Amino acid sequence: MAENTENLTVRTILNLISRRWPLVVMSLAVFAIGTLIVAHYLPLAYTGSTIFERRQDIAADASTLRGSESFEGQKLTLKHELAGMVAVTKAVEQLGLTRGFQRDSNGQLTMEGQRAKQKLVEQIMARIKIKWETSSPQVDLVSVSFEDSNPWLAENMPNTLVSNYINQVSEQSVERLSASRTFLENQVTLCDNRYTELMKQRIDFEVKNAGLLPDSPAMLYEGLTRLNADLDALRLQNEVAKQTLVGLTEMTPGDLDPSGDPNGTGKPMEVHYGPNPEYIRLNQELVNAKNALAAALVNKLETHPDVILWRDQIQRVEEQLRITEPEAVVETVFGSNKDNTLAIQMLTTKASAEMTEKEMARVESRLESHKNLLNNFGPIRREYLDIVKKLEEQQAELSQWEDRLRDVHMALAAEVAKRRTHLNAVQPALEQYYPSSPEFKKVLGFALAGGLAFGIGLLILIHRLDRSVMTPEQATRVLGIPVYGYVDVILTPAQMTWRWVKRWILIPVIFLVLALAFAVCCYSLSLRLNAPDEYGQWRARPVQYLSEQIKNRLHSSEETGG
Repeated sequence: MAENTENLTVRTILNLISRRWPLVVMSLAVFAIGTLIVAHYLPLAYTGSTIFERRQDIAADASTLRGSESFEGQKLTLKHELAGMVAVTKAVEQLGLTRGFQRDSNGQLTMEGQRAKQKLVEQIMARIKIKWETSSPQVDLVSVSFEDSNPWLAENMPNTLVSNYINQVSEQSVERLSASRTFLENQVTLCDNRYTELMKQRIDFEVKNAGLLPDSPAMLYEGLTRLNADLDALRLQNEVAKQTLVGLTEMTPGDLDPSGDPNGTGKPMEVHYGPNPEYIRLNQELVNAKNALAAALVNKLETHPDVILWRDQIQRVEEQLRITEPEAVVETVFGSNKDNTLAIQMLTTKASAEMTEKEMARVESRLESHKNLLNNFGPIRREYLDIVKKLEEQQAELSQWEDRLRDVHMALAAEVAKRRTHLNAVQPALEQYYPSSPEFKKVLGFALAGGLAFGIGLLILIHRLDRSVMTPEQATRVLGIPVYGYVDVILTPAQMTWRWVKRWILIPVIFLVLALAFAVCCYSLSLRLNAPDEYGQWRARPVQYLSEQIKNRLHSSEETGG
């Protein structure tokens, strides 16, 4: 006989399994039972998971978009701040995990204690897992998991890490916003001081150059034209009055006093008073100035040059009204039989000439002022516009700093009130009653899959090592001679009896024992992973525990049926 070198195919393997399936089944059962037994001695691991939420309040953040801190930036450093060396070290100290480490007489960790602490921190960091359950610009759900053989530590470690992180983020945000607020307040104060200085400079300039700050030179030309026309009219009126007075003087008798008194005593018998024409004119000018001021205040500020010019004119006219009598002598009657009409005309003409001369002097003064204003318009206007431009720029800068300060104030208030960025643990890690590893389903699946692979592999190995000639084809190939027939195995009665016992008694018993052992191992492992308290009772007294469970099940079924 020679070694079996038949090529293995899927069909060949299936034929082998169909012929020697008891071997495959027993191999599977033995491997599965062994795997389940080994799983009883695997260390248990508990996993605690804490889920915290970051939620951004749109209502609180709508007015602070420029000052709001994006959580996208925080995500880049979240793992380091949440589960980094510093964070884990702080959690280890808070949970008292370094109590058993070596310390010196001052209570400080020795070098050996420091190394043990560092090793513990590194081990804990390796077992921390951070996962984003949900990620969006408004809401983020972050899961922090920790696995350890100590159920208490598996529960408290993620809770402590998340709690520390939430407090740290809130404190850091408040500190950064407080620092920003202080900086912006200083900038607002500086800008406000500069703005106040420029405003004072503008007011001083406007007071110094009151009436010299028109909006355009066209107004000056218009004023000059109007004043020249008024001056020409006054000159004509004055000339007419003088010529009339000369004519009346020539018609006056020689003994008539210029005052109209024929006796030359200067004491009239009757004096008639009436409204003063100058007082009436000043009143009308005051009314016109006030109307012009009211019209200017509709679209202009108090500091506008036109407003200041009209206020100055109103003040000047009011001063002239205070020194002008509301009544004046309109007629003087002397005790004479001569005709006094000529004297009255002379006095009236003389008064008119004097009034026009005064008005001419006033108009000439205003005309000279307008000419000086026109000559100095360019330099004064440029200097004034430069001051106004600086003031507007400073006001714009002040508004920007004030807007930023207001945003930071609102963001800080929202952060302190926990409305700007919500960071809270929505699902803390609970007390761990059941281990997360090993998992019963995974162990069972590995046992069955591994057992099947082990059985098939063992079957293939035995087939490879089998040197028997099993078929006529193999005999022809090995011996090199044709086979014309073959005789099947001739069994003795004892061999036939043994084959029957093995097939119908021994193999079923072995299968039954293996199945029972497999079921017991599965039940025992399930108790260890899912019911730790009952597992202790099972290990101490398995038979009594099973009998009690059966009685309880029967009693429950009877009550349900009843």
